[in-house]
Amino acid sequence: MTAPRRAQDDELRALSRLWHRAWHDAHDAFVPGELIAQRNAPAFLARLEALGPKLRVIGQVGRPIGLCSIKGDELDQLYVASEVRGVKNLPAASGGARQSVAQALLTDAEARMQAAGVGRAHLFSVPQNLRAAIFYSKMGWQDMGNELQPLKWKTGQVEIYLTRFEKTLAAG
Repeated sequence: MTAPRRAQDDELRALSRLWHRAWHDAHDAFVPGELIAQRNAPAFLARLEALGPKLRVIGQVGRPIGLCSIKGDELDQLYVASEVRGVKNLPAASGGARQSVAQALLTDAEARMQAAGVGRAHLFSVPQNLRAAIFYSKMGWQDMGNELQPLKWKTGQVEIYLTRFEKTLAAG
């Protein structure tokens, strides 16, 4: 298994399938039906094409098992294929204990944000996604409570409550 890397253009379709499945796993029970209907495979492909160098992946080229993108001081997206969630099969960057795909992607995203001068990063998660909340907390992110956030889709938007997590990356 490889370390996080930049996605290649010819694997965006495989990434859109991964993101589509993982997004629906995490959100279908908790977000409005109008948003679910708009989150189809073509929509994820279009969003991936717009991410460019902000997108990082893990897995063999064409067979990704995880993806992550950042946007300024925000961890924008982090999704992992269901078959590897929680499996610690990657060597840690520091040579310590093995880590999961999500840990490797998150560590990479934090390092990229810190290198870009971000001192305090944030992310949003659906409050009902306890697996994500536990993971982020174990990785040093603080639950800052819920806040109303707009979720956009092709024909409109809806506001829902999302949990905001924050982490200090560097003194600043």
